[in-house]
Amino acid sequence: MVTVTANDSIQDWLAKLHQWTEIHGVDGQLVGYFLPAGASDEVGKLYAEAAVNLDPEEMQRRAKNPGRTYTTAEDFEHLQSLEMR
Repeated sequence: MVTVTANDSIQDWLAKLHQWTEIHGVDGQLVGYFLPAGASDEVGKLYAEAAVNLDPEEMQRRAKNPGRTYTTAEDFEHLQSLEMR
C-alpha cells in the first residue's frame, strides 16, 4: 500500500467525511476511495481491502474479454462434483 501525507487543507476536508466515500474529480471520473480511520463501517472496510488488492489493469483486461460466465447453479454443481472426487 502506498502512503500519502495530506496537507492541512486536504486533512480538514477529509475530516468532514465519516464513512466510506467515493471521491470523484470535477470531470466525474473516479479518483479513489476514502475510509476514515476508526470508521465502523464494516462494508467500507471490505471495499477498501478489495480496492487495495485489485489490479486495475487486470480488471480492464477482463472487461474487454469477459469469456464464459456461469450461473450460481452451474458453479454449485461444479463444486459438488469436486466433492465426489
